[in-house]
Amino acid sequence: MTMIAAVLAALALAGWLAFLALGRTRGSIKRLAWRATLLLGAGAAFRWGSRHTAAPVLAAVLGVIALSYLYAVRFCSSCGRMCRNFKLAECARCGSPLPQHGLTLRPRRR
Repeated sequence: MTMIAAVLAALALAGWLAFLALGRTRGSIKRLAWRATLLLGAGAAFRWGSRHTAAPVLAAVLGVIALSYLYAVRFCSSCGRMCRNFKLAECARCGSPLPQHGLTLRPRRR
């Protein structure tokens, strides 16, 4: 029974990440969902890792990784497309300007 639950959880996670990458909804909603996903993932990894290793070191590493992913992933404000390429100034789907990075809404300077 545990194997089936693990497979279903993996499929649900894959579907959720596919929605974040390709789904069409407002960028602000997807940004919030992405941040919640990272926080939940870091919390789950910390809970698992605190039983097996030094908790403060694990917390620091997870914090750095979560912050870097928050910075590196941008979402289009109009169509919500996920973009990880910092060279692009405009959304490939709808053509609206992309933010400078994932932690701001300011558009990129040309």
